[in-house]
Amino acid sequence: MNGSNEILKLNIDLSPLSVMIENIIDERFKVYESRMNSQSIVLTREDASNILKVTPNTICQYVKEGKLINRGIGKKILFFKCDIEDYMKNKNNN
Repeated sequence: MNGSNEILKLNIDLSPLSVMIENIIDERFKVYESRMNSQSIVLTREDASNILKVTPNTICQYVKEGKLINRGIGKKILFFKCDIEDYMKNKNNN
């Protein structure tokens, strides 16, 4: 280097990284797909709050506390009905 601002050019093959990312996404999608194929009924936050007779904000708090599992993707909050039923059973047993 001669002291000037030279740019180092790297010739990197990103195709293995691309394949890895695709595989991870495919695996994750298969997990969600199998959950959906198990004939679970999917509920929104509002549906869950109506069943549990609490506010939608309380449902969010239950998720933060680990009492309910958010099965949604991204910012969409979804629940399996069986998870809500399990929560109700556990709550009644305690």
